[in-house]
Amino acid sequence: MTRCLLFEKNLSKKCWAEAASTAVYLLNSLPSKVLNGVTAYEMWHNEKLSLNHLRVYGSICHVHVPDEKRTKLDEKSKIGILVGYYSGIRGYRVFDPVGGKIIISRDIIFEEDKEWDWIGNGIKNSSVIFFNALSKTDQEATKEQTTPSWPMTNEQVITPSAPEIVQNEDQGENGANSDLHDAESTPASGFTRSYADYSLYVKRSENQVLLVSVYVDDLLITANNPSLITSFKDSVMKEFQMTDLGLMTYFLGMEVHQKKGVGTFVGQTKYCMDLLHKYGMNEANPVVCPTDYKGAITSITGREKPDAATYRGIVGSLIYLSHTRPDLSFLVNLLSRYMSQPTSAHLAAAKRALRYVKGTMDLGLFFPATGDNESFTNLEGYSDSDYAGAEDAEKAATPLMIDNQAAIAIAKDPTHFSRAKHIKVRYHALREAIKDKEIQLIHVPTENQKADMLTKVLRKTLFIHHRDRIGLKSLRFLNATKSGG
Repeated sequence: MTRCLLFEKNLSKKCWAEAASTAVYLLNSLPSKVLNGVTAYEMWHNEKLSLNHLRVYGSICHVHVPDEKRTKLDEKSKIGILVGYYSGIRGYRVFDPVGGKIIISRDIIFEEDKEWDWIGNGIKNSSVIFFNALSKTDQEATKEQTTPSWPMTNEQVITPSAPEIVQNEDQGENGANSDLHDAESTPASGFTRSYADYSLYVKRSENQVLLVSVYVDDLLITANNPSLITSFKDSVMKEFQMTDLGLMTYFLGMEVHQKKGVGTFVGQTKYCMDLLHKYGMNEANPVVCPTDYKGAITSITGREKPDAATYRGIVGSLIYLSHTRPDLSFLVNLLSRYMSQPTSAHLAAAKRALRYVKGTMDLGLFFPATGDNESFTNLEGYSDSDYAGAEDAEKAATPLMIDNQAAIAIAKDPTHFSRAKHIKVRYHALREAIKDKEIQLIHVPTENQKADMLTKVLRKTLFIHHRDRIGLKSLRFLNATKSGG
């Protein structure tokens, strides 16, 4: 039994004495045939032994440091390894891997599913240094499927810059036009970096747009004209040794399905399956809605304090999942408020979200394809503005869908609302835009207000109604739709 205790959690042989003592303690706590099914402990102490205090041997634990043994800036707990039981005070014997000593305590929090990494956490007199440069979120996003990358054989750093134009009346064949041609022939010429995402580079020419996203040594290329993509790849491959991997199918934990004439689907089915398995929810019963309409979540909801690390892990995973699942955004925003001190009710709400994910793993964002004579898809703003959505002159009235009649009335005619005179003048610029017919306010009933999906808890029927209208589709929808010509 001593060897089993050591090998099960990969403990050092230095702990053999503690393991042997624990083996004796456990054997004395088990029924014995020699004693007719009675434990040795009961025979000696004349009382039955409660087994509620038993924990997984060798698991990681956190031992509370008494106030008198620490200052205000010291840590309140020490990490250790459970190596035995102390029957004198019904406490635990914990090995301190940093100080190399045994600590006896009762104020302990256990992580029974984890074990000490003797190599990664260091061993005395070891010259090996382990360093992990990636965060846990990056590992979860990229570990499942490794995509081949382009090996870069040139360390040149390309800085996007606009072509230099020299104004000169005598511009012959070797003048400014020649310089401009040379500048445009380089891969980086003509690109501007996006202010919204510094890894995105944009090149515009009349009605054509080329987008290039750079992630480490991978390039994602798209354009509204296939010839732009081909031309860019050819020019870049002249400078670097690269491999064309074709259409993107998997990137940072996101699965991409493209169907000509139908559209593009971006989902995280594999990520959902791994998430459910990680937190033991793969066999849970699915629910229709991620939130409970009757049960409000507040900071005082629930009294019991669960494992905060588990709660934070679930919420963090849901945050990453919400990139392709806006139906989870409101709940994720709500759960994120209680990361420091979650209660049992908060953990139950997080697990309910996982049950919702269980039944909707194949949902994702669907971007329908546009026809040959269509440009970019128009945007609709619900309680938000739609910038340059009109195709004619980009000056048509922008509709704002608002479900507050009083706000619309004040914006149109403030003279009948004396109590609204305290509003600052700069906020009344909206009235001028309405007067100039740049903005058009339209009342939308609550049952048609898509923005409610991101701002409040909805009933089941209304939740499903809005979910189907914000671009979320099942992968089965894409597979069942026939490709266009």
